[in-house]
Amino acid sequence: MIIRILIMIYGEWHDSKGESLNDKFSDIDYGVYTDAARYVLNKESPYSRHTYRYTPLVSYLMLVNLWIHPCSGKLLFIMVDLIICLLLKAILTLYNSSLS
Repeated sequence: MIIRILIMIYGEWHDSKGESLNDKFSDIDYGVYTDAARYVLNKESPYSRHTYRYTPLVSYLMLVNLWIHPCSGKLLFIMVDLIICLLLKAILTLYNSSLS
């Protein structure tokens, strides 16, 4: 988890440099998620946002970017990813124990 958070911090630093670094670290879709959350906040459909093609749930989850901090959604993604890793480990442990 610490490594993931450090990568997120580096990404924020990298993205803040703008023109001095050629490429953005954050994927363009992250901005699309946040823009779609703005539509939801204004009681509009996230699909009103041009190029939004994801589940509406993502736009609702990204409301944290507008309410708390622009990195909140990244932290949410990190936490969900780690929960999925723990669940996969538990499933594989159960599967391996059933084989023996």
